[in-house]
Amino acid sequence: MLRSLGKMLGCTAAALVLGAGPATAESVVIGEDAGDASGPLDITRVKVDNGDHALVASVRYDGSSRGNLVVSIDQRGGRGVRLISEHRPVGHTTDLVVGRAFSDHGGSSARIPCPGFRVTWSADEPTVRLRMPSSCLGGGDYGAIRFVVLTEDASGGDSDDSYPVSPWLARG
Repeated sequence: MLRSLGKMLGCTAAALVLGAGPATAESVVIGEDAGDASGPLDITRVKVDNGDHALVASVRYDGSSRGNLVVSIDQRGGRGVRLISEHRPVGHTTDLVVGRAFSDHGGSSARIPCPGFRVTWSADEPTVRLRMPSSCLGGGDYGAIRFVVLTEDASGGDSDDSYPVSPWLARG
């Protein structure tokens, strides 16, 4: 009896240790057909990962890689941010994090210092990857997020804004 109990406890402990893996970010993918944008940058797929150390948005586009991309991040119970990349393949690209997400009403939309915010455009893929350290949103103290993505033309008007608000993504 004691021997069987020992085996059972040993197997249970092994299952718990081996079955427990590292936490992974929850992610969501949203896609649509090409051809609905009025401007040069037509988004066809967006994937956002809400990780412990960074929030990563991967965006696939159709057409020109010139344009303004905005990924607006809303945190549950707090103020959000907008990740912005004003991309000019021949010239200067401006990448910045701005306070005030799509759901924030009123308040400042000033630039937020965000060391480590990186944007990588690849015309070969064609994709753009935005990586924001978690410390840039709520001082790193946030949980679930949701997002909206859109593009703007040179005058600042929306050119591809048909994406819906994503579901809430738990933090991994």
